[in-house]
Amino acid sequence: MSAETLSGKGSACGKVILIGEHFIVKVEGATEEPKTVPALAFPLKNIYCEVKIKLATYPAYDFLTSKKYKLGSDVDREEVQNLMARATYVAADCFCIDPKAHPLHVQSTTNFPVSRGFGSSASFAVALTRAFDDYRKNLIGSSATLDELDHAMISIEKVFHGKPSGLDTTVIFSERPIRFQDGKIIREIHNNTVDFIVVDSGYRDHCAELIAKVSEFRERNKDQWNKMAAATSKLVDLLEAELKNGSASKVASYVNESHGILAELGLSNPDIESLIAEAISFGALSGKVSGAGGGGAVLLVAPLYKGNEIAERLKAKGHFIVSVLEGGNEL
Repeated sequence: MSAETLSGKGSACGKVILIGEHFIVKVEGATEEPKTVPALAFPLKNIYCEVKIKLATYPAYDFLTSKKYKLGSDVDREEVQNLMARATYVAADCFCIDPKAHPLHVQSTTNFPVSRGFGSSASFAVALTRAFDDYRKNLIGSSATLDELDHAMISIEKVFHGKPSGLDTTVIFSERPIRFQDGKIIREIHNNTVDFIVVDSGYRDHCAELIAKVSEFRERNKDQWNKMAAATSKLVDLLEAELKNGSASKVASYVNESHGILAELGLSNPDIESLIAEAISFGALSGKVSGAGGGGAVLLVAPLYKGNEIAERLKAKGHFIVSVLEGGNEL
């Protein structure tokens, strides 16, 4: 490949968190291992971010969305492209490439709503990492190690979220449903009990503002926070066990309890509650906010093999269905 055509590309899927968001942190006062709350998460393989990079005469950053999907009036395209520029310099440093000596044109294309809790920043981080790895392979003929790729993904994600847990990039990179704890995959999880419907409930506050809100709650209510964290940790264990070969009603109950904890943190709103209630009237069993909360991603529990039917009814009412995860199948 000549210098004039030197390029790289990478793609990555989205994600949804079943349980554990906001609590993937050290539990204060914990004396036994592990000292962090686990989480369960699924990749969303039907949505994607694709990144292409190539040599250019000057730096350029393009953020594109599929014509089938709307970007959302609440997203500032210029702000996103500025973050892309910062992320590119971070990625270049991780791969020992000098973007000043060799300016790059970076193009990111996504087919799902951004800033909604579906992992848009983590998906971009993984796709950009893969694009730089491909670029360097074309340049010098060698690929990065898994440790180098992991370091690059987390470094890029920090541009967007400051102190990410690593959950989002890990589940997206692995493309497997996982139990995540202490910064790594503990094991792959299996769902043979229910279907999940992933819905975009609409506008949400910026992720950083939501995280700051939760952090403030944690500092002011440490005892209550620790009780919530302990309850969430227990729910993770119960949910994982029931998903493998259990009761749909129990899965629904545990998901509902998790939603109650997040709602107590102020992460639900009337629109989300209305969506969950409407879904239940169509046959869903329960639902919860997912990710940062405050809008955007909502995860609904449906009886096994009923997810698509309920999703179609919600879609007919104008709701944006992101994905249906069928139980008993590879996700």
